Amino acid sequence: MGVTNIKGDIAELAVAKKFLELGFWVSKPFGDDAPYDLIIDVNGIFKRIQVKHLKPARNVLLFRLYSATGVS
Repeated sequence: MGVTNIKGDIAELAVAKKFLELGFWVSKPFGDDAPYDLIIDVNGIFKRIQVKHLKPARNVLLFRLYSATGVS
């Protein structure tokens, strides 16, 4: 496992932990082929989360949230 993978795993865990602390249910898809890293349950609506980058600063986790909707 490379350093990039370890950094990504740490970022995913930190984001999942924060969502859990905020009271959301968090799920992780089985395997590595899903187009998202986490799923959170927001009042019965499932939101897919893709974690790309995490920047720790003074005991605070900084991460940007984006929303994308695809229409076919």
